[in-house]
Amino acid sequence: MRAISCWTRLALLVCVLMAVTGCGQKGDLYLPEGQTNLIAAG
Repeated sequence: MRAISCWTRLALLVCVLMAVTGCGQKGDLYLPEGQTNLIAAG
């Protein structure tokens, strides 16, 4: 069996971290309250 390459492991780790950090956020796109005002004003 071939070992998983370093890039494949890194990509998998990034995907898992993105999924974990997205858990429990509000709505489809979570923006903290301070940044929401900047986007609406600009």
